[in-house]
Amino acid sequence: MKITKIIILILSVVSCTQNKNNHKKDELVFANYRDIRNLNPHLYSGEMWAQEMLYDTLVSVENDGIKPSLAESWEISPDGKTYTFDIRNGVKFSNGDDLDAYVIEKNFDAVWDNKAKHMWLGALTLVTNYKALDSDTLRCSCQSLIIRY
Repeated sequence: MKITKIIILILSVVSCTQNKNNHKKDELVFANYRDIRNLNPHLYSGEMWAQEMLYDTLVSVENDGIKPSLAESWEISPDGKTYTFDIRNGVKFSNGDDLDAYVIEKNFDAVWDNKAKHMWLGALTLVTNYKALDSDTLRCSCQSLIIRY
């Protein structure tokens, strides 16, 4: 515990020192005094803000609408109940493995296997099925229309 406090103090001092060259930095150093606990997003026992720094989503909800993220594009069926996502190529995990629609389908499986822990997610109650159609395409179907932004 003492070592943790010392490291946090050092990081705080280092992150607050003045840039003598007056160059603009592209890096933000952040220190937190608490343990962030488990970062497995399926357990909800860690700090969600920390998980957000590690994991990405299919789309990103921004002030001006929904933007691409892991899905570079998507199509919505005319009835608004089926979403077909085109997964961005070239995304890799920290161990070098490729991200593809099959991996995303396995992530959905993990959510479904622990459905009770995820019920606070309103959208989870709407999804009826999901399937990787190939390595680049994921399709999700819903029981009712999801309101568009």
